[in-house]
Amino acid sequence: MNYCDWYKHIGGSTNSKHCLGRAVDIEVPGISNIELATWIRDNLDYDKLILECYRQGEPRSGWVHVGLAQSHKDNRNIALTYSNRVYSQGLVA
Repeated sequence: MNYCDWYKHIGGSTNSKHCLGRAVDIEVPGISNIELATWIRDNLDYDKLILECYRQGEPRSGWVHVGLAQSHKDNRNIALTYSNRVYSQGLVA
């Protein structure tokens, strides 16, 4: 089973940026996800950065989603937090 087949199997979209190779969900051992997301926001170019399912006071909770546009010039540098099925502007910890 390839990644896109698996992603569709769990309810994901087959035209997701993950399946197109333009998005990744990441965590880095030893670094809290809010620190990771903040570093990416401040140092890298991206289309969409999402701090997902992060719970304040639980530094290893959730994960960081980074998506890229098809063309570098189209990256929008949008940073969001997703928690309790709601998107908020910026990185909200």
